[in-house]
Amino acid sequence: MAGFFLPTTAQVTTACNGATIPEFPAFAPLTIAQSEFFHELVRALPPYEECSQISWHLWFIAGNVRVAQLHGNLVLSWSNSENGQSFYTFLGATEPEKTAAALLAVAESAPSPAELRLLPEEAAKSLSNLHFTVEEDREHFDYILDATSISEYRGNKYQAKRRWVNHFGRRNGTRVAPLDLSATSEAKSVIDLHSRWKQNKSFNGEPIRPSVLWGKEPDDMCHLFPLGAKFGLLTLGIWSAADELIACSISECVQPGPYAIIHFIKADTRIYHGSFEVMMQETAKMLLGSGCSLINFGPDLGIPSLRTSKLRYRPIAFLKKYTVKRVASAAIASA
Repeated sequence: MAGFFLPTTAQVTTACNGATIPEFPAFAPLTIAQSEFFHELVRALPPYEECSQISWHLWFIAGNVRVAQLHGNLVLSWSNSENGQSFYTFLGATEPEKTAAALLAVAESAPSPAELRLLPEEAAKSLSNLHFTVEEDREHFDYILDATSISEYRGNKYQAKRRWVNHFGRRNGTRVAPLDLSATSEAKSVIDLHSRWKQNKSFNGEPIRPSVLWGKEPDDMCHLFPLGAKFGLLTLGIWSAADELIACSISECVQPGPYAIIHFIKADTRIYHGSFEVMMQETAKMLLGSGCSLINFGPDLGIPSLRTSKLRYRPIAFLKKYTVKRVASAAIASA
């Protein structure tokens, strides 16, 4: 992922001061005003799902993120509403070992795992293995797909995808069209589709594993709807002959390009076989038309079936995240 770099101390300090971020160990709740500063700050990073403005706004709504600054780095603390635990990570390149040690010292004294989670590769690589154990957090790697490959499904590696697309294409009357999330009827259709998707998962005995950031799969996707116009979200749906929404996607073009992040993509595959493959293909075409040639397809959350499914889209790279713990014998100043 050449061409990316960590925010500098000056960038972090400017952002934190502009957004009134306290010095660690004090924290402040994430606010919408802060998210505007953070967006400028993280533009230097690869488009991790956690660095998206959409994610920041959803965290603000959930109220589960606090922020601080330390040694010129931006510190984030997430709380899990399901188990009451918190965990930390940071963005920045200044005094990374002192920053990591200070955060771990707090984590070790709290009823939370004594570790940093979701630390971007750019920061994790700067930590000494003499003082820290740095382990890949494989289940939270973001999958990066080539949009052109998904839009065309060419070659032997996509043979199965083409079969599903052809199978779906034999249905009469389906149509692909943009979604208007500000329209009550279409927003309701997305919520209904999400509900059917969860029911299908339950029927098939497949797990819906919660994200470490949320504590549970969001039941109500309506929080995304008002963000559509504000951030120019790209939305697409597939409708049946009976005018029922059977698949949809909600994506964000990350500026400057060439990345897009698919925040939400669901399909009623129990009845409409091949609908997910078609939705992915049509979404890739839409994103290419908007100047996005690479797609962040999100993590697999350690779900075996989801990992298999995502790998079948032939990722060309991963945005890696790490879990960091302090070596027990290490004696590092934590402040």
